[in-house]
Amino acid sequence: MGVKQSKLEKLALALQNSLRRDSGKGLQSEDIASLLLQISQRAATRIQAAWRGYWVRKRVFCYRLYVDWRGRCLHRGRLLMQEMLHQRELLEEEDRCKAESEAGKCCQLVLRKLHHLVSTKSTPGVFNSPRNPSVRAVEDGLRKLRFHSMPSTVPTNNGSADQVRALDWEATHSRKLSVQRALHLPETWKTRLRSLPSIST
Repeated sequence: MGVKQSKLEKLALALQNSLRRDSGKGLQSEDIASLLLQISQRAATRIQAAWRGYWVRKRVFCYRLYVDWRGRCLHRGRLLMQEMLHQRELLEEEDRCKAESEAGKCCQLVLRKLHHLVSTKSTPGVFNSPRNPSVRAVEDGLRKLRFHSMPSTVPTNNGSADQVRALDWEATHSRKLSVQRALHLPETWKTRLRSLPSIST
């Protein structure tokens, strides 16, 4: 009697375990199915929201977004304008320095060709005139001239290249520059000659 009872209990336990296992598997599969359904619903909701937002942005006019976009465009335009102005200032400064350097070289070349016209104790020069300050500036420049610092070549990329070559040819062949040629120099050279006291030797 006791053996039969123990066998019946074991069979009952086995049946209960199998039932619990099957019910647990069913609940687990239901949970997994519900979880997958929730995930798919969330993804569908997100896709729908994204599509609605895209459609609204493309089809519906929003003044606030338009004002924000216009402000961003204006700010970007100001930054671009400042950058362009800065680049323009740099280019103008570079061109100005280049022009001043070329003008200085031309003036030094002219003074080098006019060195025989400087006034001395025995011979007064043609530029030693107290009544004409611009000519007096040429005289001062001739006195300050130092040949060891003079350029040996002349820049040929300026507008007076032909006149520079003519002066160079005359100085090479005749070793002297006539006063008439010196008085008919270009206006840019005359302006530079007037500012000769500020040129460092």
